[in-house]
Amino acid sequence: MSIKISNVVWGYQGNVSAKLALLAMADYADDRGICWPGMGAIAKKICLSKSQAQRVVHNLIDEGVLSVTGNHEGGYFKTMTRRYQINLDRLTGSADAAEGS
Repeated sequence: MSIKISNVVWGYQGNVSAKLALLAMADYADDRGICWPGMGAIAKKICLSKSQAQRVVHNLIDEGVLSVTGNHEGGYFKTMTRRYQINLDRLTGSADAAEGS
């Protein structure tokens, strides 16, 4: 869990479901914003169905707030999840957003 990433995500101005999804991902993220939680885990944390959570995450990807950096096809096996990057510069306008937190 990265407190630095969580602090930046709290400032996100998107809808509530998107903010909750980002906060859930921040729980899994390192200080660079890299995480690889399963969609089921995200859905459980934010109290949505898996398909609803997938829609929220895909919208964040389309918005540019998240990027897929590994396993672009998604979980082929249950142990293989996508790897995501939380794009801090898209949340704050600064590439070094987490540095000052």
